Amino acid sequence: MKKPKVGFIGLGGMGTGMCKKLLEAGHPVTVFNRTSSKAESIRQLGAEIKDTPRQVAENVEILITMVSDDKALKDVVFGDDGALKGLQPESIHISMSTISESLAETLSNEHLKTKTHHIGAPVFGRPPAAAAGKLYIIAGGTEAAIERCRDIFTNLGQKLVVVGTEPKNAHLTKILGNFMLFSAIETMAEAIAHAKTSGLDERIFLEAMTSTIFNSPLYSNYGTMMVDKNFPTSGAVSFQLALKDVSLVLQSSATQNTTLPVAEFLRGRLKHGIETGYENYDVSALVELAAGLHKTERV
Repeated sequence: MKKPKVGFIGLGGMGTGMCKKLLEAGHPVTVFNRTSSKAESIRQLGAEIKDTPRQVAENVEILITMVSDDKALKDVVFGDDGALKGLQPESIHISMSTISESLAETLSNEHLKTKTHHIGAPVFGRPPAAAAGKLYIIAGGTEAAIERCRDIFTNLGQKLVVVGTEPKNAHLTKILGNFMLFSAIETMAEAIAHAKTSGLDERIFLEAMTSTIFNSPLYSNYGTMMVDKNFPTSGAVSFQLALKDVSLVLQSSATQNTTLPVAEFLRGRLKHGIETGYENYDVSALVELAAGLHKTERV
């Protein structure tokens, strides 16, 4: 069976691994990346490199965007050289970035005007999961459009969860999930910092938690990073990225007139971390800030 032609925009830590999985699966892939040198490894695997997002979109059936934020997505989709100008009628745009629900809604409206289809399909998972095709994909879009992309999702993820026909609901699900993730990391950081300050061996405490009521890779992986003081700056969910996502949740909250006090606290905590030099560090370094609740020097 002939594989559909795929356009891919965004070769960051996540996008590169995802693009390689599509090439391995036999999809013809055309790529654009703002930093063209990052596309060389993909070219060597058989991808075709284009100079603009519009050129990528012109001859593909499915376009995937995986960029850093709302601004980056607007830059590659809209404008004379934007992907939307190149997409042919009935082609599909899968937006896999973590973006605001308001931008997702704008994208859906603009795609309707061009008789193209829009699927929101953000993912849960780190770069190693992307490279292994083990992402969790949250999708929103019409049943027919999602079915046309079934092979794409199978190659990129270990599980697909469809949350309805509205792409914006997939993106809302993603940012709420990230909010829950960062909240869990913050509470774990506070607990580990307090355990150590109180004289309880932090590794014993972590083992007690992760082998009983918090038996989850989330707590085990992040907790180990905390007690090992392993706060990577490469391939990390950084303070800056976390602040972006928490801010998106609060933006959504404001439109619905709801209150999210934990998100408000997290935004302040992350801003403080950035101000004190943790901007590019993995959010596991929240344990360093939590330790400041109990003593002035860092653990």
